[in-house]
Amino acid sequence: MTRSYRSIAALAGVALLLPVALGRAGQEARARIVARSRVIAGEPAGIVIVNGEEVIVLRSALGGSSPVERAQIVARRLQELDRQGRLTPAAVDSGTIDGTAVLLVDGVPVVTADSRVARDLGITPLQLAARWENNLRIALRGGDVPEPNGSPIATKIVPILSVGTGLRVGVAQVTGERERLDNTRAVAQVELTFRRVVRARVLVPISTTSGLRDLDRVPGVAVTGIGDIRL
Repeated sequence: MTRSYRSIAALAGVALLLPVALGRAGQEARARIVARSRVIAGEPAGIVIVNGEEVIVLRSALGGSSPVERAQIVARRLQELDRQGRLTPAAVDSGTIDGTAVLLVDGVPVVTADSRVARDLGITPLQLAARWENNLRIALRGGDVPEPNGSPIATKIVPILSVGTGLRVGVAQVTGERERLDNTRAVAQVELTFRRVVRARVLVPISTTSGLRDLDRVPGVAVTGIGDIRL
């Protein structure tokens, strides 16, 4: 099942990292979300735990916040999304914003992939964000239970299309369950400028290569690699 974004403006909250409370604010939280500290290789790390499952590990400081402080911020974001009724397995996603790998919930950026953790695991930040996505989905489902009609994980290459021009501007590797991957035809690149200062590029897996005015986003599929069209 795909979710349709009716305009580019609908993606502004993703691109500008400005969560908008579109859900049912004030509703009772359903998930148990906490942040914890742990010492890894002699250094403090931040851990985000959801329903008893370790979902995210942070080892890098960012924006003046320590790894533990980052974990606390992430936990608060998830708690707020949960109160709004937006934190569901189907709403969890991963992708890139302006070339940076992120974990998203209902289109809202939750945390930037930790490059140090990715390096320690021998994977890319995009792959780490996809792993966090899977971890959070499992935690929200209450255990490692496959989704209905689940299928094997696979990858494929699709074109990147500019929403503004409709032109092919590159290629992307997308990863997800086979059934959803088969429905992914391209990746839409949305570019936005905020107050002439912040420019962001959002990559959105979509189910069509035409009619980019209505973006038919494919949930559960992540962009795990990008390449220039001039190979």
